[in-house]
Order: sequence, then C-alpha cells, then structure tokens
Amino acid sequence: MFGDYQVTLDGLRKQCEQLEALTQRSPTEKFPPTQHVPRVSDGITGARAIKLGVDSDIAIFDLNEDVFYYRQTDANGNELPMKVGYYTLKDPPKSDSDYVTVKDFEMLKAEIIGLLQAKVENMNNEEAAE
Repeated sequence: MFGDYQVTLDGLRKQCEQLEALTQRSPTEKFPPTQHVPRVSDGITGARAIKLGVDSDIAIFDLNEDVFYYRQTDANGNELPMKVGYYTLKDPPKSDSDYVTVKDFEMLKAEIIGLLQAKVENMNNEEAAE
C-alpha cells in the first residue's frame, strides 16, 4: 500500500522522541530575546496585552508619553509586578570644538582646487616658454 516505505515501531518511537525534544522547554530556559523594541499607544493596558514567555522580561515604550513599562515573568510563567519608568529626551550638547560646517568645507575645497589649478597652469606656461 505504501510502496517501499515501511513503518516500524522503533522508527515511530524515535520520531516521537525527536518531536517532544523540539517542542518542550525547560522552565528555566529563556525564550530568545526580541529583536525589536515594542511600542504601545494605549498606555499600560497596551503594555499588559503583550504576551511574555516563561522566565522572560521586556521593556515596552509608550508612544504618547515619556514612559516605559518593564514586565517580567518567573520560571512558572507568573507575572511579576510591572515597573514603570519615566525618561526625557535631551538635546545633544553643543560643542565648541574644531568642527566645520559643510558650507565652510565646500568654500575651503573650492579655494584649494582654484589654487592647485592656478599652480598647474603656471607650470604649463613655464614649460611652454622654455
């Protein structure tokens, strides 16, 4: 009925063990970290709606306020008390260092190119005169 394919009890048992090993996690094994920073727009209710795995933690940022929520679960999957933090974005410090603006750089570049072209023309004129 199945052609050359034969099902053996040992083969089936081995496949079941492999499947169980892939699907089971130990309670202390952490889920892989998320690669993105979750953001919510509806405050603490939106932060509570995000699902967490066993023994994991996550920082969730609010889009409407300067607030973030920190959620954790323990090894049994029970949620630990949520922590709320406040942050403010500050402007980068003004530096009075030796940096130049793009406009100043372009002016200096044009001046140097002009001087080099004048020097090359002088050298060509001297060679032609000889």
